[in-house]
Amino acid sequence: MQTLLPKKRAALRNIALKEDFKAVSHAECHARGLIPFCRENPQLRITRYVALLDNMLPLSSAGLDFRRDDSFDFTHIQGGECLEAMVAWIEEASLLPSLGMPPGSFSLVIDCSTAEAQWAWRLVTSAAAIQEAFAIFCKEGNVGPTERDVRQFVYRTPWDLPPKFSQNVRRIIKGETLIRVAGLDDIDELWDADVMYRKGVRKHFALQCWLDEWARTVLECSHPTDFWKHLHPRYSIQPAGFKRVVTTTRRHRQ
Repeated sequence: MQTLLPKKRAALRNIALKEDFKAVSHAECHARGLIPFCRENPQLRITRYVALLDNMLPLSSAGLDFRRDDSFDFTHIQGGECLEAMVAWIEEASLLPSLGMPPGSFSLVIDCSTAEAQWAWRLVTSAAAIQEAFAIFCKEGNVGPTERDVRQFVYRTPWDLPPKFSQNVRRIIKGETLIRVAGLDDIDELWDADVMYRKGVRKHFALQCWLDEWARTVLECSHPTDFWKHLHPRYSIQPAGFKRVVTTTRRHRQ
């Protein structure tokens, strides 16, 4: 857009960015570069479409072009990695208004039409609910964070989540933010953190019980997928037929 003349940029009205591959260099932050253009043209509307398996996973781009990697044999996606991926996109998009993005100019649509993405979104809402209920427990019990350990998961406990994460998820469900979740089979229902904390087994929870529930229901749960099996062919730097083309060229030179 920067290469366009100002007059042509001013004539733009609707842009749909449909990304079907994982980008590099913190792709969730790329929308920041659109802020100057949206401020320049108040009538411009940009919609960015992303999906869990297309843009958010794997968490790292390292090793995608390896001919052989253990991750290609995985048959499940883990809750911990899905939460980390989703949190990054939700938190970054939620920051855009405070960074100068004009209201209504930009929207992020998270496609949850696949079984894996629907499961991951339910996990995100569950994590947000636990975060709020856990906060009540900590406040009333005067419990503080334990020492953080990031050997495996970034969000090892509810303490490690961004402070406004549950609020941002609530706003998404209520339609009060620029983030929209599309493709869900049923409608999201908001949770009552006070009820979660005071009723049922949680009213008897000690700290370790909360941490055990977090590990069991968020970090260590998993969902079957064939995502990993298709990961290398999808990102391979040697597409089908490339070797044959190179061989033919070499023979011609001889």
